[in-house]
Amino acid sequence: MWENIIYRKEEAVIYRVSKLKLPYIILAVIFSFFILFFSMHIYLRVVYPVKYSDYIDDSIEKTGLSPSLVYAVIRSESGFDPKAVSYVGAKGLMQITPDTLDWVRYRLGEKDTVSEDILFNPQKNIYYGCYILKLLYDEFVNTKEVLCAYHAGFGNVKKWLKNKEYSSDGKTLDVIPFKDTNQYVIKVMRTMEIYREIYGMK
Repeated sequence: MWENIIYRKEEAVIYRVSKLKLPYIILAVIFSFFILFFSMHIYLRVVYPVKYSDYIDDSIEKTGLSPSLVYAVIRSESGFDPKAVSYVGAKGLMQITPDTLDWVRYRLGEKDTVSEDILFNPQKNIYYGCYILKLLYDEFVNTKEVLCAYHAGFGNVKKWLKNKEYSSDGKTLDVIPFKDTNQYVIKVMRTMEIYREIYGMK
């Protein structure tokens, strides 16, 4: 009998202690959630930065491009390294080749001679890179095809769109025949979504 009474008293004490602790446990869980959320948010802002924003803002104002696209292209192309050089000779933040520089400058009506080292200048590289994207939008309209042309070349995308194996309507690509270009497009478009989610960009 005495054992039962003691046992019940112990149960009651445990129950009261548990009731007292429950709000603190809930608060601890909520606090842990917010710490995790903000830590992840800070981490994503470090991994997906908004460097060179003055130059990018100026260029998107002139070209009408979405900021998420420009940031995503720069991050995917160079990781924001203004001195980056690819194995095909593409240079700078938006990885522009000297031939493409000549092409965009011709389309912009610039006739003076410049050194290809201008591509290592962040402001100039972003300026020309944004105009390349704008000219590609003027031709292809859709972001997927624009990114294909930026990566694989204007001529390749024109050929793919004429091929029924790759395009059923001649305007959009059902299949991207180059594996690395397909992966590039997926990467940039995912990165665009991340920039939109983190910074509320268009």
